[in-house]
Amino acid sequence: MEGEILKDIALYTGESPGEVDRKMETVIADLKQAWLRRKGTVLDFYRGNRLYLYDIGLFNMGKGYKDRLRPLEEVGGQKVLDIGCGIGSLVFSLGSCNQVMGYEVNEVLLDFCRWRKAKHNLSGEFTDVMPALGNFDLITAVDVLEHIEWLGQYLLELGKGMKAGAMLYHYDTFEGGGGMWPMHFNYSKDISRFLEDAGFRVIHKNWAVKGDKP
Repeated sequence: MEGEILKDIALYTGESPGEVDRKMETVIADLKQAWLRRKGTVLDFYRGNRLYLYDIGLFNMGKGYKDRLRPLEEVGGQKVLDIGCGIGSLVFSLGSCNQVMGYEVNEVLLDFCRWRKAKHNLSGEFTDVMPALGNFDLITAVDVLEHIEWLGQYLLELGKGMKAGAMLYHYDTFEGGGGMWPMHFNYSKDISRFLEDAGFRVIHKNWAVKGDKP
């Protein structure tokens, strides 16, 4: 499915594959400039930002993204919520063996997810409204938490809503304050404390469980 991403973006946008490829080549620099010129809130920056269609498309085609999903390969029979689902790749990857919902605030990405689902007859649901967290056995956040400005508060709300025994899988790239990724907030020294404060038990750098199993 990953090999179809560039072609799908071209069909969705009406551009040629070459045009999409050229936009992918410059998208990191373009995002950096857009962030430095932004007005409004952080959420405003992400909500309607079309550049992320090319950025996440490029990222999802790479080995690094596939490596991030490898720990989830054996997940089956679970109710899963993917927070910041991007173009839906994780949702579709898990959708054949699980009941999966993708939550995404970016309107363009959300529309593209639904377009991909229909085009390829894939499983998964998508929403721009945070669903009831207590309905899920597993919540995933792949390269998402670094984009959240007030992460400690966000995780408190996440922990408050999740049921005891539910798992959280998160993969973070906490780089920020300049350089290539000025839009990343660096919580690398705080993430474990934030999780513990929110009622999670950290069992691995990428895995945490909410409270104790009932």
